[in-house]
Amino acid sequence: MIYRCGYCGTPTDENGVPSNDCSEITPSELDSATLIQGECCRQEQEKENYVIITRDMAIDAGDRSLEGQSWKW
Repeated sequence: MIYRCGYCGTPTDENGVPSNDCSEITPSELDSATLIQGECCRQEQEKENYVIITRDMAIDAGDRSLEGQSWKW
């Protein structure tokens, strides 16, 4: 079975370790590969993401007091 990182698409083994030998994998096999969390991007995926709430976002949320606050997603 072929696996690939669900974040960056790198071919991996069943443990999520990037595969160095992917020369024999066809594009169709890679497209149908099972997506898993690869070690190549584990740190990137676990990084906390924040966004500053804009005026438009606050208006859309129905609470203008949210403008300028940070929001973790």
